[in-house]
Order: sequence, then structure tokens, then C-alpha cells
Amino acid sequence: MTPGENPETGNVDTPFIDELYAPEKLTLEYGERASELWKHTFSRFEIDWTGKKVLDFGCLWGYLSKFLVENKEVSEAYGVDILPIWEHMSDVWDYKSIPNLHLLAGNIVELEELQDMKFDIFTSAGTMFLLSPSTLEEVLIWMYNHLHPGGSAVFRTRTFFSHMGGDLHNDTKVPLPHLLFPRHIIDDFLQEASGFPSGYMSPMSSASYLMLFHRVGFEIIDVVKFSSGVKDKDVYSMFQDKLWFYNKDELNTGEIIVHLKKPIVERDISELEV
Repeated sequence: MTPGENPETGNVDTPFIDELYAPEKLTLEYGERASELWKHTFSRFEIDWTGKKVLDFGCLWGYLSKFLVENKEVSEAYGVDILPIWEHMSDVWDYKSIPNLHLLAGNIVELEELQDMKFDIFTSAGTMFLLSPSTLEEVLIWMYNHLHPGGSAVFRTRTFFSHMGGDLHNDTKVPLPHLLFPRHIIDDFLQEASGFPSGYMSPMSSASYLMLFHRVGFEIIDVVKFSSGVKDKDVYSMFQDKLWFYNKDELNTGEIIVHLKKPIVERDISELEV
């Protein structure tokens, strides 16, 4: 599914696309700041990047892939996204001139150039929460199958409880409405209040993501959880009353970073005693 795609209409929401192509984001200065953020994200875990073949899923402008090639001494960095935003940055930097950097537009599970490749590390930040659970599972299975045994995956994603989960919340002064109302009601409200429906709505809690990673086959090495960032703490009391089936840890987690590994040797289910 395309980032910003409304699953009910199939249309890509204009505000999301306009945000990606904002002039201030198509600059090296913005890229340097973004790279620092990503470096902070991925340097939390002890991962040897030297000589590794890396793929960044949902690479957006391609800044992280560029950073990895120039600073982490990876052998090759691939960036994949549905939209080829980097092609609009020819006045800023020429991605084709950077050795060992490859930026590809398309669906990762369908791009012909990738189907016979194996990678050492997968990264993704700010993309997985845009996908439906079924699409995400398909992507994760593809990644698992295209990762060398012992290889790593480092993912950062917002969760169902992120204050950004249904977007436009701050503009409409409605905190986390996606926890309490179905999408069609939120879309109607936002359409009347701002002229646009919600661009995306993260459907999964941190526990849901971790269970999915585990189900695909990854070993969960480490997890870092971040607060949802809601300033009004009374909101939690309201949610705990209406969403009693979630514990407080989940209600307070709006984003996670995970370090996953593909086992070197798959466990044999026949070893289990039943």
C-alpha cells in the first residue's frame, strides 16, 4: 500500500504527498538532521555495519542509505520506497554518482532487481505503521526470506497509541481519537473540520508488532519503548476506563525500536516435549 493511501478509497491523500515534497526536506541540511536522528535510532544496538549489504525499507528521500554508504562503510546500501522522491533532488545531490548506493521505487516484494538478493541488515523507520497488518506481514516474510542467517533487522515504528496515529489531531484538538472511534467516523469529522480525511491510522500496538515479528520467525534481541507523547495525563485515565483490555504499559507506548535477528539455525519443533 502506498504511504498515505486511504484503504477505503484507494486514493493517496494530498497532504501527505505535499509533506514529502516540501522544499525544506529536499535539502542536504535536512538530510543531515534526518541522518543524525536515524543514527541515534540504529546506534542503540551493537551491530557491525562494516562490509554489510543493507536495505532500508521506506527510504523516503534516500538520506539514510546515503548516510550508511558514506559513514558506516557498508558494502552496499539499497533504499526502497513506493515514491521515487530522490528523483526530485537532482539539484541537491546526484544519487546515481554515489558508489554502492541504489535507490529503487516500487513494491519491495515485487521489484525484480531484489528477488535473487540476500541482505545482512534491514532497516526501517517511519514506514511500517502506514501498512495494513496483512501487507506488513507479507513484507516481513519477504525480509526474513531475504536475510542471511544471523542477519539483523532494526525497525522503528509508531504504534496504535502514538499521538500521530490518526494525524491532524493537534489541528482539531482531539487527542488520540482513533482509540475510541472507527475510521469512517474520524474521517467524517476531519473532513468537516479541516477539509481532509485522516491520512493514515496505525492499527497495531507494540505487543502486536512484537508478536508479528516473532511469528514471522525473527528472534527479538532488544526492544526500546517510547511514550506516546500525550501531554494531558488525564487522557490515560479516560482510555484505561474505555479500553480496559489494554494494560498501562501499552497505553503509554506510542513508538518502539526493535533489534531482531534471523536465527543461524532454525529450531526443530520435534525437540519440544508435549
